[in-house]
Amino acid sequence: MTQSIGTKIDELYQARAARLTLEAQVKDLKAVETKIKEDIIAELGTSGLQGAKGQVATASITHKVRPIVHDWEAVYEYIHKNDMFALLHQRITTTLWGAMRDEGEEVPGIAAEDYVDLSLTKASRS
Repeated sequence: MTQSIGTKIDELYQARAARLTLEAQVKDLKAVETKIKEDIIAELGTSGLQGAKGQVATASITHKVRPIVHDWEAVYEYIHKNDMFALLHQRITTTLWGAMRDEGEEVPGIAAEDYVDLSLTKASRS
């Protein structure tokens, strides 16, 4: 026997609630990870060590480089001049684009696409 639409909606709501609970737990665990990692880096630094080990894992200091943009205008000019758009993530900010579109401003090269989504809210008990 197939499920009723109401049962499917309830199942979707429960699945989403479970996912959101797990995402919150992941966020909390990530914060714990970050704090412990920072503590280990600080302790290794003050002790003059490059690494250490526990019973189940080994940690060592690594040095990496990441980009920090201080002048977006200069970056955009470089990207445009050198055709290096691969330096950027290729996606549009939906909320800004939507607001521009609502005001009648069209951005060349972007088309609006309708899609079907589902609004899901907890039912109130009567």
